[in-house]
Amino acid sequence: MDLAIPIAERGGNAVPFLLEQLRSDSTDMTIRDILLIFETMANSKRYDVKSDLAVMSQLEKSVLMMKDKEWQDICRKRLQRMLKAD
Repeated sequence: MDLAIPIAERGGNAVPFLLEQLRSDSTDMTIRDILLIFETMANSKRYDVKSDLAVMSQLEKSVLMMKDKEWQDICRKRLQRMLKAD
């Protein structure tokens, strides 16, 4: 999670790597951490995450696959905030 800001600063250049990580490592903590990076990208305006349908679709699928229901709920709320943010 300490790397969220440096990775988020790479903006769109980091997206393929992050999507590959989501597809290859479906642990709850990986999903949580990658969602944090995308949220940081969106908040810093480094990347328009909510307009990237492939990214949003993969994030939604990954969050649905989370085993820990509490983390899943937290991550679902983060996704909703990203969708509503301007």
